[in-house]
Amino acid sequence: ATGGSLNIAFATTDVVKPSGSGTILTVNFERIDSGVTDICFGVTVLTNQDGIDFAHDQGGCVSFN
Repeated sequence: ATGGSLNIAFATTDVVKPSGSGTILTVNFERIDSGVTDICFGVTVLTNQDGIDFAHDQGGCVSFN
C-alpha cells in the first residue's frame, strides 16, 4: 500500500473579478490497484486577491472499493 499527500495551489490571472458559484477545480485520481482507497480533502483555503480568506464549502472523505 502507498500513502501520502498532494498539495495543489493555483491562482487566476483574469482581470475580471470572478463571482457566482460553481466548480473551480476538479481532481481526477487514476486507480492503479484493487482494494479500498480513502481520499480525504483536509484543509482547503480560498482567498481573495488581497490574501484574505473567505468561507466556502469544504470537501470531506470519499472511499472507493
